[in-house]
Amino acid sequence: MAKEQELNLQGGGQQQAAQPQAPAVVASQATEQAVIQIKNGLPEQLRPLQQCFIKPLETAKKMGIPNERYVQECNFAMQAMLKNTYLIGCAKKYPDEFVSALNNVLLTGMTLNPTLNVAYLVPYKGVVQMQTSYMGKKSYAINTGLCKDIDCSLVFKGEEFAISKGTNPSIKHIPNPWASHIADTLLGGYYVITYSSGKIAFDTMSKEDIEAIKKRSPSVGSGKQSPWDTDYFEMCKKTLINRAYKQLPKIGMSPEAQRALEIINGLDEQVAKDNNYGQNEQDDVFVDVTEV
Repeated sequence: MAKEQELNLQGGGQQQAAQPQAPAVVASQATEQAVIQIKNGLPEQLRPLQQCFIKPLETAKKMGIPNERYVQECNFAMQAMLKNTYLIGCAKKYPDEFVSALNNVLLTGMTLNPTLNVAYLVPYKGVVQMQTSYMGKKSYAINTGLCKDIDCSLVFKGEEFAISKGTNPSIKHIPNPWASHIADTLLGGYYVITYSSGKIAFDTMSKEDIEAIKKRSPSVGSGKQSPWDTDYFEMCKKTLINRAYKQLPKIGMSPEAQRALEIINGLDEQVAKDNNYGQNEQDDVFVDVTEV
């Protein structure tokens, strides 16, 4: 009888232990807190875009991305837009595309952290898009297992360089750190891919090939100053890594990984197709991004 009374006391009235909150309730509260953080953190210039910053939270939830990271990426996006206010005008005019750009950051696992230089928000044809840097593409390929390693190098006059193909392909490059490393002495470059199997693939691009890609740049075509002027060698490396990406195997990739890869390559491929874009544009600015 005593045991029965004890059980009744534990199960009723003020003696009942507090029950833990259901996971759905906790998740809802966390989501609400994330929305509050975004609203409170928006500077005045970006308040008209409040819903654009909130909508990607659904993508974060589906991807299992912590709310803290979602809020952090929104803050990085705010910093980028305040630094380049042209992005704000583009986002206001085409809000859906801006939301897509933020979603793409989350879907690809990239970050807009300005100290890492792996992904950026850039304006292209009046809309905000995400663009991945050379380092971002390199990190993605390695981290997702597309390859074991991927890298590229530039070759200058006065350096020893030789390749052989056939049944035993190889590449030999002895850099000269004290040679004249200027655009005029650049001969070209090469990329090297090491697959998980240990197999190595490589190819070269001459300076003429790289310059042909440079001429397709909208900012170069419009006569505006671009990173091809200020960070020429970094843009050469980006051109090489883009070429290398075309050689990465796609077979066996999950639909999610294939989609992420399409997003990462998307803007670069679009720019390459729009050879004449920027020739007659007066009201748009395209920012070629570089990687340090």
